[in-house]
Amino acid sequence: MSREQFAVMCLKNKRGDSTMWRMSPIVYIVTLSLILLSLACSLGGLEGEEPAPIPSISDSLDGINSYRVRIVLRWMPEGGPPETTKTEIEATRNPFTQRVTMATEEETHEWIQVAGTVWHCMNGTCSPQSQEVTSTFGEEIPLWDARLADAFDELNFLYLGEETVNGIRTFHYFVLSPPSGLFGPLREDATDIQTDVWIANEETLPTFAVRIVISWKLAVESEQGEGEYSLDIYDVNAPFTIEPPEGAPAAAPEDIPLYPAGTQPLLGGGVSFSAQESPVTVADFYRTELVALGWALESEEELSGAFTQLWSKAGWQLRLTISPEEDGCSVAIDMKPR
Repeated sequence: MSREQFAVMCLKNKRGDSTMWRMSPIVYIVTLSLILLSLACSLGGLEGEEPAPIPSISDSLDGINSYRVRIVLRWMPEGGPPETTKTEIEATRNPFTQRVTMATEEETHEWIQVAGTVWHCMNGTCSPQSQEVTSTFGEEIPLWDARLADAFDELNFLYLGEETVNGIRTFHYFVLSPPSGLFGPLREDATDIQTDVWIANEETLPTFAVRIVISWKLAVESEQGEGEYSLDIYDVNAPFTIEPPEGAPAAAPEDIPLYPAGTQPLLGGGVSFSAQESPVTVADFYRTELVALGWALESEEELSGAFTQLWSKAGWQLRLTISPEEDGCSVAIDMKPR
Protein backbone atom coordinates (compact mmCIF):
# COMPACT_ATOMS: atom_id res chain seq x y z
CA MET A 1 0.00 0.00 0.00
CA SER A 2 1.41 3.37 -0.98
CA ARG A 3 1.72 6.30 1.38
CA GLU A 4 -1.08 8.06 -0.50
CA GLN A 5 -3.44 5.07 -0.21
CA PHE A 6 -2.61 4.71 3.46
CA ALA A 7 -3.26 8.42 3.98
CA VAL A 8 -6.65 8.17 2.27
CA MET A 9 -7.59 5.23 4.51
CA CYS A 10 -6.53 7.20 7.58
CA LEU A 11 -8.64 10.16 6.54
CA LYS A 12 -11.66 7.97 5.77
CA ASN A 13 -11.39 6.40 9.23
CA LYS A 14 -11.27 9.85 10.79
CA ARG A 15 -14.52 10.73 8.98
CA GLY A 16 -16.35 7.51 9.84
CA ASP A 17 -16.56 6.13 6.28
CA SER A 18 -19.02 3.19 6.21
CA THR A 19 -17.79 1.49 3.03
CA MET A 20 -16.41 -1.47 5.01
CA TRP A 21 -19.90 -2.67 5.99
CA ARG A 22 -20.67 -3.49 2.35
CA MET A 23 -17.58 -5.70 1.83
CA SER A 24 -17.37 -9.47 1.60
CA PRO A 25 -16.18 -11.29 4.77
CA ILE A 26 -12.65 -11.93 3.48
CA VAL A 27 -12.21 -8.38 2.25
CA TYR A 28 -13.76 -7.19 5.50
CA ILE A 29 -11.22 -9.11 7.62
CA VAL A 30 -8.25 -7.86 5.57
CA THR A 31 -9.56 -4.32 5.59
CA LEU A 32 -10.32 -4.45 9.30
CA SER A 33 -6.73 -5.48 10.01
CA LEU A 34 -5.46 -2.51 8.03
CA ILE A 35 -7.91 -0.19 9.75
CA LEU A 36 -6.83 -1.37 13.19
CA LEU A 37 -3.30 -0.48 12.19
CA SER A 38 -4.39 2.83 10.75
CA LEU A 39 -6.58 3.95 13.65
CA ALA A 40 -3.46 5.45 15.16
CA CYS A 41 -2.60 7.35 11.99
CA SER A 42 -4.70 10.36 12.82
CA LEU A 43 -2.90 13.67 13.02
CA GLY A 44 -0.86 12.30 15.90
CA GLY A 45 1.00 9.69 13.84
CA LEU A 46 1.34 6.08 15.04
CA GLU A 47 -0.17 4.81 18.27
CA GLY A 48 1.79 5.75 21.36
CA GLU A 49 3.07 8.99 19.87
CA GLU A 50 1.87 12.41 20.90
CA PRO A 51 -0.84 14.12 18.81
CA ALA A 52 0.34 16.08 15.79
CA PRO A 53 2.02 19.32 16.86
CA ILE A 54 0.46 22.51 15.56
CA PRO A 55 3.07 25.00 14.33
CA SER A 56 3.09 28.28 16.20
CA ILE A 57 2.09 31.41 14.29
CA SER A 58 4.69 34.07 13.40
CA ASP A 59 3.90 37.59 12.28
CA SER A 60 7.42 38.62 11.21
CA LEU A 61 10.77 37.26 10.06
CA ASP A 62 12.58 38.52 13.16
CA GLY A 63 15.44 36.11 13.84
CA ILE A 64 16.40 35.68 10.19
CA ASN A 65 19.24 37.91 9.00
CA SER A 66 20.28 36.08 5.84
CA TYR A 67 19.08 33.15 3.77
CA ARG A 68 19.23 31.37 0.45
CA VAL A 69 16.32 29.95 -1.55
CA ARG A 70 16.22 27.34 -4.28
CA ILE A 71 13.05 26.99 -6.37
CA VAL A 72 12.73 24.36 -9.09
CA LEU A 73 9.71 24.13 -11.39
CA ARG A 74 9.65 21.14 -13.73
CA TRP A 75 6.99 20.34 -16.34
CA MET A 76 7.00 16.94 -18.07
CA PRO A 77 4.54 17.01 -20.99
CA GLU A 78 3.34 13.79 -22.53
CA GLY A 79 5.34 13.07 -25.64
CA GLY A 80 7.72 16.02 -25.20
CA PRO A 81 10.98 16.92 -23.48
CA PRO A 82 10.87 18.12 -19.85
CA GLU A 83 11.02 21.86 -19.18
CA THR A 84 12.81 23.11 -16.07
CA THR A 85 13.11 26.56 -14.53
CA LYS A 86 15.52 26.96 -11.63
CA THR A 87 15.62 30.06 -9.44
CA GLU A 88 18.31 30.75 -6.84
CA ILE A 89 17.89 33.62 -4.37
CA GLU A 90 20.14 34.89 -1.61
CA ALA A 91 19.60 37.91 0.61
CA THR A 92 20.97 39.72 3.66
CA ARG A 93 18.97 41.92 6.00
CA ASN A 94 21.43 44.59 7.21
CA PRO A 95 22.28 46.01 4.84
CA PHE A 96 19.60 44.66 2.54
CA THR A 97 21.19 43.04 -0.50
CA GLN A 98 19.83 40.40 -2.83
CA ARG A 99 20.86 38.24 -5.76
CA VAL A 100 18.30 36.40 -7.93
CA THR A 101 19.35 33.97 -10.65
CA MET A 102 16.75 32.44 -12.97
CA ALA A 103 17.85 29.76 -15.40
CA THR A 104 16.05 27.79 -18.09
CA GLU A 105 17.38 25.47 -20.78
CA GLU A 106 17.77 28.48 -23.10
CA GLU A 107 19.09 31.36 -20.98
CA THR A 108 20.06 32.70 -17.57
CA HIS A 109 19.09 36.04 -16.02
CA GLU A 110 20.53 37.57 -12.87
CA TRP A 111 19.32 40.50 -10.77
CA ILE A 112 21.54 42.00 -8.08
CA GLN A 113 20.24 44.60 -5.63
CA VAL A 114 22.74 46.55 -3.50
CA ALA A 115 22.20 49.91 -1.79
CA GLY A 116 18.89 50.50 -3.54
CA THR A 117 20.24 49.85 -7.04
CA VAL A 118 19.18 46.83 -9.08
CA TRP A 119 21.34 45.49 -11.92
CA HIS A 120 20.10 43.05 -14.51
CA CYS A 121 22.77 40.79 -16.00
CA MET A 122 22.52 38.64 -19.09
CA ASN A 123 25.14 37.28 -21.50
CA GLY A 124 27.92 38.95 -19.51
CA THR A 125 26.37 42.44 -19.64
CA CYS A 126 24.88 44.22 -16.62
CA SER A 127 22.84 47.42 -16.50
CA PRO A 128 20.89 49.19 -13.74
CA GLN A 129 17.12 48.84 -13.67
CA SER A 130 14.25 51.04 -12.59
CA GLN A 131 13.66 51.47 -8.87
CA GLU A 132 10.24 49.90 -9.44
CA VAL A 133 11.81 46.42 -9.58
CA THR A 134 13.37 46.58 -6.11
CA SER A 135 12.50 43.81 -3.65
CA THR A 136 12.17 43.56 0.12
CA PHE A 137 13.85 41.21 2.58
CA GLY A 138 12.23 37.83 3.01
CA GLU A 139 9.41 38.15 0.50
CA GLU A 140 10.24 34.66 -0.86
CA ILE A 141 9.96 32.95 2.56
CA PRO A 142 6.55 31.30 3.23
CA LEU A 143 5.96 32.72 6.72
CA TRP A 144 3.57 30.66 8.83
CA ASP A 145 1.24 33.53 9.64
CA ALA A 146 -2.38 33.44 10.79
CA ARG A 147 -3.72 33.34 7.22
CA LEU A 148 -1.69 30.30 6.23
CA ALA A 149 -2.27 28.57 9.57
CA ASP A 150 -6.05 28.96 9.25
CA ALA A 151 -6.01 27.62 5.68
CA PHE A 152 -3.82 24.68 6.70
CA ASP A 153 -6.17 23.75 9.55
CA GLU A 154 -8.94 23.10 7.02
CA LEU A 155 -6.85 20.69 4.91
CA ASN A 156 -6.61 16.92 4.90
CA PHE A 157 -3.11 16.32 6.19
CA LEU A 158 -1.02 13.79 8.08
CA TYR A 159 1.80 14.49 10.49
CA LEU A 160 4.85 12.41 9.55
CA GLY A 161 7.18 13.32 12.40
CA GLU A 162 10.11 15.58 13.20
CA GLU A 163 12.97 15.89 10.72
CA THR A 164 16.04 18.06 10.29
CA VAL A 165 15.93 19.75 6.88
CA ASN A 166 18.61 22.15 5.63
CA GLY A 167 20.05 22.23 9.15
CA ILE A 168 16.72 23.26 10.75
CA ARG A 169 14.45 21.14 12.98
CA THR A 170 11.05 20.82 11.33
CA PHE A 171 7.60 19.23 11.53
CA HIS A 172 6.83 17.20 8.41
CA TYR A 173 3.27 17.13 7.05
CA PHE A 174 1.77 15.38 4.04
CA VAL A 175 -1.19 17.20 2.47
CA LEU A 176 -3.77 15.67 0.16
CA SER A 177 -5.15 17.96 -2.57
CA PRO A 178 -4.47 21.43 -1.13
CA PRO A 179 -6.17 24.41 -2.82
CA SER A 180 -4.44 25.61 -5.96
CA GLY A 181 -1.79 28.20 -5.18
CA LEU A 182 -1.70 27.69 -1.40
CA PHE A 183 1.85 26.31 -1.38
CA GLY A 184 3.01 26.82 -4.96
CA PRO A 185 2.18 28.12 -8.45
CA LEU A 186 -0.52 25.61 -9.40
CA ARG A 187 -3.26 26.03 -11.97
CA GLU A 188 -6.86 25.58 -10.93
CA ASP A 189 -7.28 22.67 -13.35
CA ALA A 190 -4.40 20.69 -11.82
CA THR A 191 -5.34 17.27 -10.43
CA ASP A 192 -3.76 14.60 -8.21
CA ILE A 193 -2.05 17.30 -6.18
CA GLN A 194 0.22 15.94 -3.46
CA THR A 195 2.20 18.17 -1.15
CA ASP A 196 4.87 17.65 1.49
CA VAL A 197 5.69 20.62 3.69
CA TRP A 198 8.33 20.94 6.40
CA ILE A 199 7.65 23.70 8.99
CA ALA A 200 10.49 25.16 11.08
CA ASN A 201 10.46 24.23 14.76
CA GLU A 202 13.33 26.26 16.22
CA GLU A 203 13.04 28.49 19.29
CA THR A 204 15.36 31.12 17.81
CA LEU A 205 13.64 31.28 14.41
CA PRO A 206 10.19 32.35 13.22
CA THR A 207 7.84 29.66 11.95
CA PHE A 208 8.13 29.24 8.19
CA ALA A 209 8.12 26.56 5.50
CA VAL A 210 11.68 25.30 5.20
CA ARG A 211 10.84 22.95 2.34
CA ILE A 212 7.82 22.44 0.08
CA VAL A 213 7.54 19.67 -2.51
CA ILE A 214 4.47 19.46 -4.77
CA SER A 215 3.52 17.13 -7.61
CA TRP A 216 0.44 17.36 -9.84
CA LYS A 217 -1.04 16.33 -13.17
CA LEU A 218 -2.76 18.14 -16.02
CA ALA A 219 -5.15 16.36 -18.33
CA VAL A 220 -6.81 19.11 -20.32
CA GLU A 221 -7.20 19.19 -24.08
CA SER A 222 -4.34 21.61 -24.69
CA GLU A 223 -1.89 20.29 -22.09
CA GLN A 224 -1.25 16.87 -20.65
CA GLY A 225 1.57 15.85 -18.38
CA GLU A 226 2.98 16.01 -14.88
CA GLY A 227 4.53 18.84 -12.91
CA GLU A 228 6.85 19.14 -9.92
CA TYR A 229 7.62 22.15 -7.76
CA SER A 230 10.08 22.39 -4.90
CA LEU A 231 11.18 25.22 -2.63
CA ASP A 232 14.07 25.03 -0.17
CA ILE A 233 15.14 27.67 2.36
CA TYR A 234 18.73 27.06 3.46
CA ASP A 235 21.86 28.76 4.79
CA VAL A 236 19.64 30.66 7.23
CA ASN A 237 21.77 33.23 9.11
CA ALA A 238 24.90 32.10 7.28
CA PRO A 239 27.55 34.83 6.90
CA PHE A 240 27.90 36.01 3.31
CA THR A 241 27.99 39.28 1.36
CA ILE A 242 26.55 40.31 -2.00
CA GLU A 243 28.51 42.78 -4.12
CA PRO A 244 27.53 44.79 -7.21
CA PRO A 245 28.44 43.08 -10.48
CA GLU A 246 32.08 43.63 -11.39
CA GLY A 247 32.53 46.38 -13.96
CA ALA A 248 28.84 47.30 -14.01
CA PRO A 249 27.97 50.99 -14.25
CA ALA A 250 26.99 52.79 -11.09
CA ALA A 251 23.42 53.76 -10.38
CA ALA A 252 21.96 55.99 -13.03
CA PRO A 253 22.13 59.69 -12.20
CA GLU A 254 18.75 61.11 -11.22
CA ASP A 255 19.59 64.79 -11.61
CA ILE A 256 18.58 65.50 -15.20
CA PRO A 257 16.86 68.91 -15.29
CA LEU A 258 13.77 69.44 -17.40
CA TYR A 259 13.65 72.87 -18.97
CA PRO A 260 12.66 75.26 -17.52
CA ALA A 261 12.47 73.61 -14.04
CA GLY A 262 12.24 70.28 -12.22
CA THR A 263 14.12 67.02 -12.49
CA GLN A 264 13.19 63.70 -13.99
CA PRO A 265 14.70 60.32 -12.95
CA LEU A 266 16.03 58.53 -16.01
CA LEU A 267 17.03 54.93 -15.32
CA GLY A 268 18.18 53.50 -18.58
CA GLY A 269 15.31 55.15 -20.42
CA GLY A 270 14.30 58.50 -21.80
CA VAL A 271 11.82 61.34 -21.74
CA SER A 272 10.61 64.00 -24.13
CA PHE A 273 8.78 67.29 -23.67
CA SER A 274 8.14 70.66 -25.31
CA ALA A 275 9.45 74.10 -24.34
CA GLN A 276 8.21 77.53 -25.40
CA GLU A 277 11.71 78.75 -26.13
CA SER A 278 14.07 78.58 -29.09
CA PRO A 279 16.46 75.64 -29.51
CA VAL A 280 19.38 78.04 -28.95
CA THR A 281 18.03 79.12 -25.55
CA VAL A 282 17.37 75.55 -24.43
CA ALA A 283 20.78 74.34 -25.62
CA ASP A 284 22.44 77.15 -23.64
CA PHE A 285 20.42 76.10 -20.56
CA TYR A 286 21.70 72.52 -20.70
CA ARG A 287 25.30 73.57 -21.32
CA THR A 288 25.18 75.49 -18.04
CA GLU A 289 23.04 73.16 -15.90
CA LEU A 290 24.61 69.83 -16.84
CA VAL A 291 28.15 71.10 -16.31
CA ALA A 292 27.11 72.30 -12.85
CA LEU A 293 25.77 68.80 -12.10
CA GLY A 294 29.05 67.13 -13.03
CA TRP A 295 28.28 66.09 -16.59
CA ALA A 296 30.98 66.41 -19.28
CA LEU A 297 30.06 67.58 -22.78
CA GLU A 298 31.53 65.15 -25.29
CA SER A 299 30.18 66.63 -28.51
CA GLU A 300 27.60 69.03 -29.91
CA GLU A 301 26.20 69.38 -33.41
CA GLU A 302 23.81 71.87 -34.98
CA LEU A 303 21.89 71.09 -38.17
CA SER A 304 19.02 73.18 -39.58
CA GLY A 305 18.42 74.80 -36.23
CA ALA A 306 18.39 71.50 -34.29
CA PHE A 307 20.99 70.70 -31.62
CA THR A 308 22.36 67.29 -30.62
CA GLN A 309 24.49 67.11 -27.45
CA LEU A 310 26.29 64.08 -26.03
CA TRP A 311 27.17 64.11 -22.32
CA SER A 312 28.86 61.60 -20.00
CA LYS A 313 28.96 61.00 -16.27
CA ALA A 314 29.82 58.02 -14.00
CA GLY A 315 29.69 55.43 -16.78
CA TRP A 316 26.54 56.85 -18.37
CA GLN A 317 25.93 58.64 -21.65
CA LEU A 318 23.22 61.27 -22.09
CA ARG A 319 21.94 62.29 -25.50
CA LEU A 320 19.99 65.54 -25.92
CA THR A 321 18.10 66.28 -29.13
CA ILE A 322 16.59 69.77 -29.33
CA SER A 323 14.45 70.37 -32.42
CA PRO A 324 12.68 73.57 -33.54
CA GLU A 325 8.87 73.70 -33.51
CA GLU A 326 6.35 76.37 -34.45
CA ASP A 327 5.83 77.54 -30.85
CA GLY A 328 9.31 76.78 -29.48
CA CYS A 329 11.11 73.45 -29.54
CA SER A 330 10.89 69.81 -28.56
CA VAL A 331 13.47 68.14 -26.33
CA ALA A 332 14.27 64.42 -26.30
CA ILE A 333 16.55 63.02 -23.57
CA ASP A 334 17.92 59.51 -23.68
CA MET A 335 20.35 57.93 -21.23
CA LYS A 336 22.10 54.57 -21.29
CA PRO A 337 25.23 52.90 -19.88
CA ARG A 338 28.34 53.59 -21.89
